Order: sequence, then C-alpha cells, then structure tokens
Amino acid sequence: MWSTEPAAPSPAGRAGEQFSPAGKQLILGELADLPPVRFVADPRTVIVGEKSCGRVVDGGVLISLGPISEGAERVTVPNTLFFPCLGGQWLTYVLERSERDRRVVGTEGPIGIS
Repeated sequence: MWSTEPAAPSPAGRAGEQFSPAGKQLILGELADLPPVRFVADPRTVIVGEKSCGRVVDGGVLISLGPISEGAERVTVPNTLFFPCLGGQWLTYVLERSERDRRVVGTEGPIGIS
C-alpha cells in the first residue's frame, strides 16, 4: 500500500496530499509485477492492532512518500516503510531528472532502520 502522507518516523500521523491520477498510473505501471498496490490517504485506515503489534491489513507493507516538488532538476523525497512487528525504514531519496522521467540516484541525510 502506498500512503500519500508525508513521510515521518512514525506510521501514524495526519493525511497528506493525494497523488494525481496520472501519478498513480505511473506508479502502478512501474510496480505491475508486484502484489496488488492500493493507495490510501490516511495510514491509520490500514494499520490495525497498534496496541500489541501494529500491522497493515491483508499482510501488506505501508510505504509513505513525502511531497515531490516539480520543476527542479534534483529533488529529495522523504520515504518510510512500515513492516508490521518487524521494523521500519526512514530515509530521503534523491531524484534527478532524465530525458524521460526522474530516477533515484541515491539518498541524502540520515537513514533509520528499526
């Protein structure tokens, strides 16, 4: 599942800006060979059992991306992954524009894994 919430070092928080329909189609196209992807506006709608061991419904993984600024040649995008009862990851991707699209070229700043 993809959350449209800005990435933060916590799976809970306030809902963020939605991906555009075109953005969703791009992501779905790139991830077509993976299990089904579902977009959610608020991660609290898919995380259950937080008092014991929070998990994502249907055995999923919650991926949150921060806002992606348009127009710049090089942008940073905050990202979190939430793995139920196993841990999580927090980092900031660096993307650079190519002739056709943007590509992740590395990370910037601290990386957290729990």
